[in-house]
Amino acid sequence: MTHHSERRYDDIIASAANPLIKHIRSLQRRRTRHQERAFVVEGFRAVEESLNAGVALQTVLIRDDIGQGRIDARLRQYPIRTANAEAFKAASDVDFPQGILAVAPMINLEDLDDWQGITSLVVIADGIRDPGNLGTLLRSASAAGSDFVVVADESVDPYNPKVVRAAMGAHFQLPVYEAGSDRLGPILDQIDQIVVADAAGDHLYDEVDYSRTTAIVVGGEAFGPLKEHQHPNLITVRIPLARNVESLNAGVAGSLLLFEAARHRRRSAAS
Repeated sequence: MTHHSERRYDDIIASAANPLIKHIRSLQRRRTRHQERAFVVEGFRAVEESLNAGVALQTVLIRDDIGQGRIDARLRQYPIRTANAEAFKAASDVDFPQGILAVAPMINLEDLDDWQGITSLVVIADGIRDPGNLGTLLRSASAAGSDFVVVADESVDPYNPKVVRAAMGAHFQLPVYEAGSDRLGPILDQIDQIVVADAAGDHLYDEVDYSRTTAIVVGGEAFGPLKEHQHPNLITVRIPLARNVESLNAGVAGSLLLFEAARHRRRSAAS
């Protein structure tokens, strides 16, 4: 849904009851996000990432104390509104907003059946309930060259504002699917090995040959990866920890596995 499509710089929104402010705030709810197929990106860096990805932004909201010199010229092709501090704060999801946000469409495919690409490195986020952990995992998956991420059951919504902030543009860089564990069959059929991060894993995480077609399964710290992902080539891996540290959070553990996989792939490509 696009609101107030005209570009207006002189008409400053001064009320939290403004329809546009209420619409943006409504996108903090998962149900509304998925009904509208839209979500909010907030902050200069996040908005810039959306521009770099060529996303057609539905609306841009700028606080009235932000100088025009700080506004990326590429934004002027999209509907822009300005708001005073009170109205902008009402639309924002952060305690100390930077003064710019945008409503972006969900551009990634959500149905696993739509995936027609060649699968090489997949990440399955399984029961990750902390938004910061999932956002970190998405960002690392993008940076490590993953093909896509599947956010499985019991995980936080990947378009949750806190996930979006932690992912820092990853939503625009690689496909993010949402699917139940029972829908993973078509993907797993393409996989040579499934690597599951587990504190009691049978192998050290750096002993695995990640140059093969691989799915990395990362579970929530408190819940662990679900056990439905049975596969003849399932491998559980652990990360050795010093000083009696009990565990790493899911975002850090998944990132370590992903960049170890990226290292193996670089070596394999060079050989």
